[in-house]
Amino acid sequence: MRQSEQNRGGRRRFSYVGEFASFLLIKEERGIRMNLHEARKRFMELQKEHKGNLEWEKGIALFQCLAIRDRETAEHSLDVANYAYHMAKKMGLDANRLFLAGLLHDIGKIDMEDDILKSNKRLSKFQRLVLSEHVIQGTLLLSSMDFGEDIIEFCQRHHERLDGNGYPYALSAENEISDIARIAMIADQFSAMTNRRKYREGNKVFTHQEALNIMLEEAEKGILDKEILNVLISVLEWELKNQKFA
Repeated sequence: MRQSEQNRGGRRRFSYVGEFASFLLIKEERGIRMNLHEARKRFMELQKEHKGNLEWEKGIALFQCLAIRDRETAEHSLDVANYAYHMAKKMGLDANRLFLAGLLHDIGKIDMEDDILKSNKRLSKFQRLVLSEHVIQGTLLLSSMDFGEDIIEFCQRHHERLDGNGYPYALSAENEISDIARIAMIADQFSAMTNRRKYREGNKVFTHQEALNIMLEEAEKGILDKEILNVLISVLEWELKNQKFA
């Protein structure tokens, strides 16, 4: 069972009137990627801010290689980076670091075969197994290039789930999965569900509300973190209220 906020270093808890009721305010047209424009702008700002920082220079170079390799994966990574950035800010974490981590979380796909990475067909069981190896490949690449533990952890844990049914390590809440890992799980899943994925069956794109409905059900089952999902909901609500995206 997850520890209380006092036992987790006094981390602020995010609760709203009516459990997760704020998600009902989130409405948008199917397939609109509201996050991407701001993500590109933030990428340019942070690239300039961290010019000369070796880790950032390496990270940006890797990301640009990924963008050349597969635009869809790069756009998903930007999307994840921006959600992680906003969630980290609300939780008092280093938002810039989480943006960089989001950019690189799928870097293990950079040398994946085209018949998997760029497939327009439903993947076979074997192909899905190969696809899942991108987590290990990315972790090994980032480790070999001396990226920080937070960047590596974001990559290594983004497909784990709190009930132990994730991959590659099938970790569970009892393993004390960090907040960085929990942010990675939620930002990645939400972006993947609300954006086009070539190899998804039926190529379905979920609206924000459809995706949140599914993720809320998973949070109730102990698959995702309720508190951190609520942080994402607050980010989305704030974006719409302030008309940050068109």
